[in-house]
Amino acid sequence: MNAPPPLIDLLGARWRLGAPVAALAWTRGEAGRALAGFILGDGTLAMAPGAWEGAPTLEERAGGRITLVPGAPDKQRPPLARLAVHRGAGLALAGDTEGGFLSGGEDGRFVLVSADGAVRLLAEFSGLRVEKVAAGGPWRACAAGRPWRACAAGGAVHVFGAAPARIDLPGPAQALSFDPGGEFLAVGHAGGVSLWQAGRPVRRLESAGRVCALAWSPDGRLLAAALEDGRLVGWRLADGARFEFARKGEPALSLSVADHWLAASGGAQVACWDLARPGSAALPCGLAATRAPLSHVAWHPAKGPIAAAYRNGAVLLCQPESDEALFVRAAPAAPLRGLAWSADGDFLALGSDDGEAAMVSLPPLLFRGRPAAEQASLRNSA
Repeated sequence: MNAPPPLIDLLGARWRLGAPVAALAWTRGEAGRALAGFILGDGTLAMAPGAWEGAPTLEERAGGRITLVPGAPDKQRPPLARLAVHRGAGLALAGDTEGGFLSGGEDGRFVLVSADGAVRLLAEFSGLRVEKVAAGGPWRACAAGRPWRACAAGGAVHVFGAAPARIDLPGPAQALSFDPGGEFLAVGHAGGVSLWQAGRPVRRLESAGRVCALAWSPDGRLLAAALEDGRLVGWRLADGARFEFARKGEPALSLSVADHWLAASGGAQVACWDLARPGSAALPCGLAATRAPLSHVAWHPAKGPIAAAYRNGAVLLCQPESDEALFVRAAPAAPLRGLAWSADGDFLALGSDDGEAAMVSLPPLLFRGRPAAEQASLRNSA
């Protein structure tokens, strides 16, 4: 029996944009709907809504069977808007908490692009590149409700909001992440992490080696960091206690958290750790690669599956302690530069080295209490 087609061919949309996708993100668009953004190597930003009229959908039939309803032939993908944002390559992108996107580029510009396409310059750093950007929601000390926005340029991170700040670093920032409550900003660099909080001295969380990626626990109490030597460490913020996760493989360039689970890339198989038990052994999930280690992981925001991308271009969905998988994108294909879920978990966006941008609709009906093998069978019968 022939293998079923990957989900991107059934429930997705693709574009060839003519320039590498440097980064991607989701934000709120018209009427609060999910809007995907792709910042490109030619300095443009491409934006597309996750849902559109005439898109393919899933329906539940008698007996609980799920079938595919193909999209309208003349509406195979949503409309795509493309804007000139940077002079030179775009390098970084994040969804802003007020809607729209934050973008950084090799021209030293840090900009806010609204969902309707208006571009506003927030800061410019002559002679430097803005390589990391991040957004954090307002918290109790921000009476005016102004969001936090941050960017990394050279050896410093600049924070914009109710209490603007500059964080000087021992070297370039490798990772930038606000905690879920928008109160703390973690900056990964050589020698560990700098932790910023408005009105407080910068706190250093030390660890030998350079930090490659960061991830917060959903309650903001734990911070995990991947190091360039392959180690994975974490800190408990309340008392600064440091712990290490047992793992093998290449450096984890991508970390993702959902509920009390942490997932990491870099190995032949997705590895997950229980954050409720720091120091516990890793749980493998999904399929193990023979020659193409994982490049990206992204956990569904509502306790759904993990999206895992391999260096051979394959993307699949998997669950902890299971070797079942649903294929989203088949190999061989260009390696991905980004992988991200929309905030509601209904859409997955992908962007690759060869200029392909894509999104896949993955409604909750697809994951409703059924093992992946059964889902594949249902999909094949559609």
